[in-house]
Amino acid sequence: MSLSELAKDLKLSTSTVSRALNGYSDVAYDTRQRVMQRAIELGYIPNPVARRLKGGKTNMIGVVLPPPLVNGMLVEPFYSSMLGALVFELQASGLKLLITNQHSNESDDDVRGYQDMVQQKLVDAILILRTRVNDLRVKFAQQQNVSFITFGRTQSSTPHAWVDVDHFDAFYQATARQIARGHKHIAFINTSAEFNYARLRHEGYKQCLLDHQLIYRNEWQMVGGLTEMDGYVLASRLLKVQPIPTAIVCATDDIAIGAMAACRLLGLQPGKDISLIGYGNTPGATYSSPPLTTMDPFPKENGKQLGIFFSRRIFQPGEADFQHLQQARLIVRESD
Repeated sequence: MSLSELAKDLKLSTSTVSRALNGYSDVAYDTRQRVMQRAIELGYIPNPVARRLKGGKTNMIGVVLPPPLVNGMLVEPFYSSMLGALVFELQASGLKLLITNQHSNESDDDVRGYQDMVQQKLVDAILILRTRVNDLRVKFAQQQNVSFITFGRTQSSTPHAWVDVDHFDAFYQATARQIARGHKHIAFINTSAEFNYARLRHEGYKQCLLDHQLIYRNEWQMVGGLTEMDGYVLASRLLKVQPIPTAIVCATDDIAIGAMAACRLLGLQPGKDISLIGYGNTPGATYSSPPLTTMDPFPKENGKQLGIFFSRRIFQPGEADFQHLQQARLIVRESD
């Protein structure tokens, strides 16, 4: 069945049926529901290839997620909240998010994912997450003249649109909080510095120590994954170092929760014998024992900004590059 035949059956114009199927808000809700129901009943399946050839637009934004986490989650809680807010914002503009995953953590695997999307003309623009300091995905998009926005900054010499959290300031704040509580032996559990956010977080932590004339020790720096298990393993190693740190700043709430377990195993009570601060303000941070002091990076606000920017990019392509730097806020609880 063709679109025109479906429209004739419904006694509606072809354009109204098309816009209803694509979720446009200028078509009444009841009409959209009636069109969708009749399309299902008649077995109408839209032809995306024909749609692309005719209009030249897919109204799709593509994103390639990292491989699923070892704990089985598709993506960390922060990205889940952010992408949910992004989808909501895109829907208001008649846009949709096309999501796929990398098969591996190889640095070029996510590039291939974007290459497939672009070469098959599945998307009008792409979103690049978890940017690296030097990011091959950004270079690909710039070379192919693909419209894109990154969540995270890079050190690319060519300016591009981005939304990011001020990671330097967030971890400067977290470290300053530990110092204000009287700590001088402050360790840091981070992830790989190939990611630009990890590099900025480390710089914020280190600069705060220097500004307060405290010693920066290489042996107090632990680098690994982002899960509770990673936090447990890395904190277990960290707590064998002499002198033992009295405070730990963690790259994620999950890491901090895992670190708490390692502390308890060694007889250290978080919030009393040792101080911990996380990042993310996830639900787990609220209900951990003790409740975790953390930095809130406002994932929903970041998702909203990305949605606004993509809407402008698709419908007003002549606009200049967009940049939005989100400030994180300290959420004080009992772990420090």
